[in-house]
Amino acid sequence: MEVTANLESPVLFRKWTAIATIAAVLEQKVWITTSSPMYPNLYTFLVAPPGGGKSRAIDLAHDLLHTLPDPYVAPTSINAASIIDHLLECKRIIIQPQMAAIEYHAMSILVGEFGTFMSSYDDDLMAILTDFYNVRPYGQRRRGGNLKIKIERPMLNMLVGTTPSNLMRFMPENAWGQGFASRILFVYADDKERIDDFAVKKTELAADLVSDIAQINTLCGQFSVSEDYRTAVNNWRELDENIPPKPTHPRLQHYNSRRKEHLYRLSMVSAVDRGNALLLTKADFNRAMSWLIEAEQAMPRIFQSSTTDTGDSAVMDEAVHMIQSRGGAVEEGQLVRFLRQRVPSHSVLRVLEVMERSNLITEVKRTRFGVRIFGAGELDSDAPLPD
Repeated sequence: MEVTANLESPVLFRKWTAIATIAAVLEQKVWITTSSPMYPNLYTFLVAPPGGGKSRAIDLAHDLLHTLPDPYVAPTSINAASIIDHLLECKRIIIQPQMAAIEYHAMSILVGEFGTFMSSYDDDLMAILTDFYNVRPYGQRRRGGNLKIKIERPMLNMLVGTTPSNLMRFMPENAWGQGFASRILFVYADDKERIDDFAVKKTELAADLVSDIAQINTLCGQFSVSEDYRTAVNNWRELDENIPPKPTHPRLQHYNSRRKEHLYRLSMVSAVDRGNALLLTKADFNRAMSWLIEAEQAMPRIFQSSTTDTGDSAVMDEAVHMIQSRGGAVEEGQLVRFLRQRVPSHSVLRVLEVMERSNLITEVKRTRFGVRIFGAGELDSDAPLPD
């Protein structure tokens, strides 16, 4: 957070970029075991209006990962077939004293805008992304040849930026009830740090931060769980981990079922951020929980923001601006002609009614011929109303 203090990006984005970067460095080198091994990889989406500072934060993660000897970062545009080809090239073999060799395939996806990564919803790619989150074996026989592809332990980390409207266009209604959406940590922010553009700034990555990332990259092994961590988790679960605070938006219902899994993954990130000991303590539980709740509190705003960026909404905003620019009041005919140029004719009266019912416009008077005059916002008291 200190290194990115001069970055014009929301505090929440800077924090989650750091969290996602650590997760990407760890890959499958560390894990906890519950019913099966669980790794700290994350699917993190930074969601903000256009110009919200998403790409700036993600660019820093890209720079940090490329300080490592062999970072495996996916191309920005990819599909179901090419993601397999690229992942095949991302083979790791970790050899540690007194441990069996660890072999796996892991890759990070860092994209400033989700639309450049995937232009439309792809069921095949969604299935692959879902399976690789949980490190499930993958097998495929390519058509047109005898090529058989098998990846025993494929894994992906994702740090992706998107606007609320693009996210809603990409994710159809039924997609929110499927596995991919439930695995995503949505981090929404619409504030930006205001910085002095002309102040002297450090442009290079801090040497101690680069050193820490290199050291984290050497960690390998299974996490132990302290008694106080175990007690904190069990106490939370006895109270029911789905009690408030939790997202209540209908589209996040399936996300709620994975809160415990998100907590465990974030706990591992917290532990290695604090030091090299592969031990989860109550401090990691509290820290991971605070990260989770902070992000969850803002998640419903994604859906509120997306509704203000539709075509009709943009036209309504333009209409209000037009009225205000003409002294604060126009005749109904002027407004109708303005709308006809921007929405289908059959939608003009509906848009006009919505604007009235939502108090974007108000009938302020009628002329002696019965023509309605609409005002918007604060009327200029000195401006004469049309006759």
